[in-house]
Amino acid sequence: MKFERLDLGYELPRQLEQAINELEEGVLNNVLYIDCLQDEVRSCSRFLEDDDDMNRVIDFYCRRRY
Repeated sequence: MKFERLDLGYELPRQLEQAINELEEGVLNNVLYIDCLQDEVRSCSRFLEDDDDMNRVIDFYCRRRY
């Protein structure tokens, strides 16, 4: 499965970027704990200052099946 990234137009906080990288690696390696990786992205999205961007990240990475 191809992993796509959401472009918000600015650099993401380090913790969120790392969580997304780990999710990407998990998707590419077809791991069984994708839900845990998505939970980590959801948790790290709180580092975003804008609530709309936080919701966009959660919708894009956490509300889809890999």
